[in-house]
Amino acid sequence: MGTKTAPMIPRQSSNGAWCGPVLRATRQFKLSLEAALLGALLVQWVPAASRSPVTRSRPNIILILADDLGYGDLSCYGNPKVSTPRIDSLARDGIRFTDAHTTSGLCTPSRYSLLTGRYCWRTFLKKNVVANGPALIEPGRTTVASVFKERGYQTAILGKWHLGFTAGKDVDYNAQPVTPGANEVGFTHSFLLPVGHFFPPYIYLENGRVVNYDASDPIAIVGSQQKGGKSYSYDPHQVTPELVRHSLAYIEENKARPFFLFLSTPSVHDPLTPSATFSGHPVGAYGDYIQEMDWAVGQILDKLNALNLENNSLVLFTSDNGASEPNSRAVKDHYRPSGPLRGDKGDLYEGGHRMPFLVRWPGQAPAGVVSDEFVIFSDLVRTFARLLEQPLRSDEGPDGHDVLDAFRGGRNLHPGRAMVIHSRQGMYGLRQDDWMYLHGAGDGDERKARYAPPSETIADAQLYNLREDLRQERNCAAQYPERVAQMRQRLAEIVAADETVAGAGMSGAKR
Repeated sequence: MGTKTAPMIPRQSSNGAWCGPVLRATRQFKLSLEAALLGALLVQWVPAASRSPVTRSRPNIILILADDLGYGDLSCYGNPKVSTPRIDSLARDGIRFTDAHTTSGLCTPSRYSLLTGRYCWRTFLKKNVVANGPALIEPGRTTVASVFKERGYQTAILGKWHLGFTAGKDVDYNAQPVTPGANEVGFTHSFLLPVGHFFPPYIYLENGRVVNYDASDPIAIVGSQQKGGKSYSYDPHQVTPELVRHSLAYIEENKARPFFLFLSTPSVHDPLTPSATFSGHPVGAYGDYIQEMDWAVGQILDKLNALNLENNSLVLFTSDNGASEPNSRAVKDHYRPSGPLRGDKGDLYEGGHRMPFLVRWPGQAPAGVVSDEFVIFSDLVRTFARLLEQPLRSDEGPDGHDVLDAFRGGRNLHPGRAMVIHSRQGMYGLRQDDWMYLHGAGDGDERKARYAPPSETIADAQLYNLREDLRQERNCAAQYPERVAQMRQRLAEIVAADETVAGAGMSGAKR
């Protein structure tokens, strides 16, 4: 394994000629002097509010997050039954990672970590997910979006949120606006499904306000049912096309300034509701939904190309957690959404949290590379902060590392790093080097599984060598008791650090 790197290519000057050191230095001095004189004149008349520390050499960032897409669902990851040519083009033109992970096998905690660089179990949510409950990300906490916003980027999230709203227990969608939410944690624009297309309310929230809200038809959420709001509820079969329309409009609107676009699609979470355009796939509605998602990615790529933004845009594609078991059972012909991995959504096994992860970055990420570099969702805050030369305190994005060099084809960036994985039912695991330690019995998604707090020794521990046993079929805990004890101790130390970092990373909060 390892990263196949592309050869280094010398830079060209702006007129296409190869520059030697002396000529290059002379031209740079002349250009710098001219730029300085011009800049001094411009500052005299450009309003202060419109000045930005970001130059157009900073790339646009498009992060596309699928929902419940398995490691084996894309053809570029070996899927023999579903073709995903537009998503595959990201792998062809960039880097395909084979050892990328969420921090949880479940969507709310993995999304929390992606945005904050922090393990979700450091919050009040110790297992499962939030629905129409309080906001999981507090206003003032450093997020990927706030990092971009502070550097003058336009920042948008379009699609599934599933991270809660308001400071209270229940969300009142009849109160306009519904806050705090995405706009209070760094996004300058939001167009959201509050939870997802699988759970009420089935409405769009744009910048905290219910789209087409009608006070004569108020919304009430009773258990898992929506009462009222029918006149402005969305058609689940049209959600992906609607998000694509908003994405293309957003890119068009911001084509002349740097932007961060987070497109959070509902595909391929059940219920399987692709538009009628996508039907009849041999794998069934699951295959139809993947095809629609591939189309959506293609629309984004085509728009970047049409606006000549392709070469100044970093596109990242991944999924929030592993494939859903109900979907796995529903599809035809013994289809395997998790590919070669054991487990699925909610699990501590690899199928729950090892994700497809693609990065296309023209001029920076070498094309056609397959990388086994170990990257994690919680790395994005620190990675993008470095890209923007944005200093961070140690308590901002505390559970991630800077992996920007991995996006450029680098490897062995953080040898020996440890990552905590958390399951739907609250069971912990620890990944370090080639080893995966599970602190309990079962997959962590079974209500009767046996596990305990990491500070306690447990007889049912599991240990797997992923290099030799990626399928996790041979528990070798009994063979390596010293490694089990070492990894359990490391896990306990990381989890115990909860008390020292809880509430940290709050740029505007009292410490």
